[in-house]
Amino acid sequence: LVQQARREAGLSVSDRIHLAVDAPAEIVSAIGRHQGLVESETLALGVTYGAIPDGFGGSVGDGVPVRVSVRRATS
Repeated sequence: LVQQARREAGLSVSDRIHLAVDAPAEIVSAIGRHQGLVESETLALGVTYGAIPDGFGGSVGDGVPVRVSVRRATS
């Protein structure tokens, strides 16, 4: 989902990003347990959690709706 959002935003796969996630508590918890891996695999400088009204929507696992937002990191 993050890589799709990256493409939609016109970012290169090598760009460092800031990642925001809007998801149910069980997904947020799972990401939190593996946040280092998520950051490493997506080149995210960090992950924030909360409502994202205009992010990229999709689903994970058994169809759980998730919304993510990515923006290029400037530093």
